[in-house]
Amino acid sequence: MSLYESLEVFVGAGVLALVPALGCQVPTGGALQGAEFSAFLRSRGEGGPIGDVLDRLAHQIWLSQDTRGIPMHVAQEHARKLVPLLDSCRPDPDVVKAAIDGQHAAGLAGAVSQLVQFLIARAKDIGVWQLHERIEDVCTFLLEQLFVQLLSNPRLLRDLAPSANAFFTDAAPPASSIVPTAQEPPPLPELPGPAPAKSEPDFADLKERYGLSDRALQRFSAIAEKHRSLPARQGWQVNELARWLEETRQQLLRPTNEPAEIRQLKAKAAEALVNGDFEAAMELLKEVRRAFREVRRRTEQRLQEELEQLRMEQHQEALATADVAELAMARMDYQQAAELFEEAADGVGKSDPAAALRFTLRRADALYYAGEESGSIPLLRQAVNVYAKAAEWAGANNDPQGLASASQGLGNTLLAIADHEPSKTVLEQASLAFRTALEVMSREKDPRVWALARVGLGNALASMSEVGQASALTLEQAAVAYRGALEVFSRETEPLRWAETRLNLSTVLIRLGELKDRRENWLAAAAAIVPALEVFEAHGATAQAEAARRALKMLHSRWDMLEPPTAAEWTSKGASR
Repeated sequence: MSLYESLEVFVGAGVLALVPALGCQVPTGGALQGAEFSAFLRSRGEGGPIGDVLDRLAHQIWLSQDTRGIPMHVAQEHARKLVPLLDSCRPDPDVVKAAIDGQHAAGLAGAVSQLVQFLIARAKDIGVWQLHERIEDVCTFLLEQLFVQLLSNPRLLRDLAPSANAFFTDAAPPASSIVPTAQEPPPLPELPGPAPAKSEPDFADLKERYGLSDRALQRFSAIAEKHRSLPARQGWQVNELARWLEETRQQLLRPTNEPAEIRQLKAKAAEALVNGDFEAAMELLKEVRRAFREVRRRTEQRLQEELEQLRMEQHQEALATADVAELAMARMDYQQAAELFEEAADGVGKSDPAAALRFTLRRADALYYAGEESGSIPLLRQAVNVYAKAAEWAGANNDPQGLASASQGLGNTLLAIADHEPSKTVLEQASLAFRTALEVMSREKDPRVWALARVGLGNALASMSEVGQASALTLEQAAVAYRGALEVFSRETEPLRWAETRLNLSTVLIRLGELKDRRENWLAAAAAIVPALEVFEAHGATAQAEAARRALKMLHSRWDMLEPPTAAEWTSKGASR
């Protein structure tokens, strides 16, 4: 189907959708007979008005390729798709009647806009729109152009209304006798009188109305001759081209706040159009485009510089916020610190991923301290979530140090939760977090942090044996973890940390001795406790000292279960620990 054939169906459907506003009885499905109605009009010698509308509509579609970027085949396809819509979603008769009578408050343009918006909205409401893939901008353009052409001449629809009524009466010829078929095309009706003469444009009127030069009018006539084969339409085409040129000229001369250079180029282009020098106008408008591109380039560069400045200032603000957060941490106002660190992390964003991760970890630390201090499980769980997200980000971005810090913090927080709510599952998660930290951190690079992770792993494993049935393997792994930490901690450098780790080791060894190798493990436990107790007492660590005494007392109560060690054996055990 050609463009004109598609438009004939579209225009016919448009007429049948609008004439009910004039009292015509168009049945349901009537607008689908647009082609039959157009053929009916030709058979009665009334096809001229429809032909004019077709020409004008085709011209607008032709121009839209440059002005709107709508390809001809897309417009043709959508014209066919809109026919069922015109039938099922009838335009508002009151708006149509007001437009025909010239009484619409917003004028013709306002009436057309109202009709199109109503039509599309109604189509979407009843589901017609979704039945076919449509480009809404193309549909809006075609409907606007159709309604403009049909409503701009008040007499057009009034003259066609009687024919529409006749078309739907019993006297109207059946569709099969009207619609041409490929096998047997119907004969064209004989038109009375001589053939229509060539429509000559009224050059004097155009010259006066638009201030055009003779050259411009001649160029218009040549264009019409070149692109159209219907002489009867030449005058109308020249008029349309002249009107388009005037609209373009007014647009070019419209006051703006553009640079003076661009305004001058537009004024020269407008003058060239009026004089018919279209080639010069084209070059001038290309210069306008290049000038705008240069303006846009300079603007983009300026905006980029301003954006970089804004990002830098935002980054500095985030760093200042982090400083306030650190002060809140020093004052032990942990919840406020958590909020400030979150703000700081959001402030640096993607511009400084390392800082964002650092602030996120500090936020998690603050939540952990707040939860541990208050015994708040919700705060501790919130800390778990923040640590987990930080660990995930660090792992995805190949940041071993960040992953180690996040995993170690996660393990410590899970241990704190297990202290309040003992759970083997939580303790298993904690041990996994510490193992992850140990896998990516280096003892040589940061031995103390590595040792703390070993202590955390030992604590998680030791607690697992207390929650469920004690496992010798789990207790042995805990002991290995503590002994690894004691390779870093020393009585001279970190006496209390060294003593606490030995006390934890002794507790594990006592429980392990209940399961296997009693003599060896209990002697090793005693050897670990005695120097730890000395350190606790020397540093006034009352609670830890009391715990060490209880462990020793328990061992003494069971000492009869062991053969007394020799002096040499006791000395070697103490020296080795």
